[in-house]
Amino acid sequence: MGYDMPRKDAANYEKLGKEIRKLREERNIGLREFAEMLSVNPSHISLIETGKKKVSDSLLHEMAHVLNVPEEKLFAIVERIPYSLILALERRPTYRKLVTLLERELDRDDIVTILNTLVRIVEKQGGLSKDNVNDLMRYLCELHNLEPE
Repeated sequence: MGYDMPRKDAANYEKLGKEIRKLREERNIGLREFAEMLSVNPSHISLIETGKKKVSDSLLHEMAHVLNVPEEKLFAIVERIPYSLILALERRPTYRKLVTLLERELDRDDIVTILNTLVRIVEKQGGLSKDNVNDLMRYLCELHNLEPE
């Protein structure tokens, strides 16, 4: 496990690494070839696949693309919000108000739980689309009595 990671994070990154390796092997992509496709060192991929190294959002996004899986699937394993969802939400003026309200009223674990639930909802609806983001924003606005944009 990673030495600088809390136990829960380490377990999540180990699970992520196993999933990445499984997906890579199912696609008959060798470790060196995968690393080359991602423009990283093969030892970096090895450390990620064994759960000994955290992976950046941008690299996780690229891995999902190369492995042809929804990025939400990989991000959910490590309880992080997919980059595409953040970008889509940050374009919304109401988003900052919602984040501020959430941070003021809830602790970090509650926020992570809510966001992971939202990611699963988006994933079940077939990924991130303009309609899904609109529905998500309407739902969050209703929760906090804000006017949707």
